[in-house]
Amino acid sequence: MFTFFKKRKLRDEAIAQEMVMAIRFRENLDRILVTYSLQADPTSRHKLLGEVAQVVVLITKKAMEFSGKDCENLSEKEAFAVGLVTIVAADHLSRLAQGEFELTGLAAGHALWTPLFGANKSAEIVTSAASEFNRLSQSPGHSEIIIAIGENVANFFNMNDLGHIKNLRKPIEFLYARALNS
Repeated sequence: MFTFFKKRKLRDEAIAQEMVMAIRFRENLDRILVTYSLQADPTSRHKLLGEVAQVVVLITKKAMEFSGKDCENLSEKEAFAVGLVTIVAADHLSRLAQGEFELTGLAAGHALWTPLFGANKSAEIVTSAASEFNRLSQSPGHSEIIIAIGENVANFFNMNDLGHIKNLRKPIEFLYARALNS
């Protein structure tokens, strides 16, 4: 009989913890949206996806800015390298939002790269960056890059401190060098 109550208590605690995490996520997301005056398309059926994609775009643009790159003047190889930051940020934030990583990554990638390279090239950059993300995350020598980017994205999201985005300079420089040498 006590086993039943123990299991129920554990289940209730897990549900309460999930609710607290969801509330924290929403608070962090709202704080960033307000601080940086971001908003998703109000007519979208997937408002949360749009909001998360906007934050991913913000992170990517700020990371480029702190790396001395201008979004308007990137080569395709540089866009590919920065696309990895987009993919890592989309992966992390979509997990927190309990959303679909692929949709978040595509929405953010489309918003970033379509104005520069057109829809077809934009989709190609996002797809290539996602493939490289999968390869690097499974590569023993390079998964640290993905981890470093992910930790800084998480810290920015939780603390709304651009210093964590500034910390992305070295991983981005590594990715630029890697992309330019390929």
